[in-house]
Amino acid sequence: MCGIWAVFGVEGETLNCVCNNFNKISHRGPDALRVENDSRIKNAFLGFHRLTILDSLCGMQPMRLYKYPNVFLICNGEIYNFKQLRDKYNFSYSSKCDIEIITHLYMNGGAKNIVNNLDGVFAFCLMDMQENKVLIGRDPYGVRPLFRLLSTDGQLVVCSETKPEL
Repeated sequence: MCGIWAVFGVEGETLNCVCNNFNKISHRGPDALRVENDSRIKNAFLGFHRLTILDSLCGMQPMRLYKYPNVFLICNGEIYNFKQLRDKYNFSYSSKCDIEIITHLYMNGGAKNIVNNLDGVFAFCLMDMQENKVLIGRDPYGVRPLFRLLSTDGQLVVCSETKPEL
C-alpha cells in the first residue's frame, strides 16, 4: 500500500496546508516520501508515501522521466502487464518500476492508450506541464482507492484517502 496525494490551486498558507495534509496519509508508505511542485501550474503539489514493492529508490515518485521531463506521475498500484506492453511498444525503460508504463502509454497515444492497455490494480495522477493537464485514473473496480475533491473556487485535491482537506 502506497499513498498518493496531489493538490492544485490551493491559496493562502500553502506550505502549512501541504505539510499538514500530506502527513495525514504517512501510514500508507513507511519506506520513503517526497513532495514536488512546479510553478508552471499554479500551486500544484504532488506527494507520495512509498511502500517499496518493485525497484529501489530509482522508482521513487513523483516519477518524471528524462525522456519526458514535462510529465509527473504518482501511482498506487500494480500493473500486471507492464513487461508485455514495454516489449510490444519497444519502450525504453529508465527504471524497473511497473508504473513507468503509464507515462510511456500517455506520451504515445494519450489517455485513451492508457485505458485501452493497462491491466492491473492502480490509482494514479498524471500532470502534463506542456499541455497544462491533470489526468486522474484508477482500475475499473477501484481496488486501489482514489478520491477527488473539486471545490467551487477551482481547487482540486486527489488522494488515496479522504483525510486531507483544504
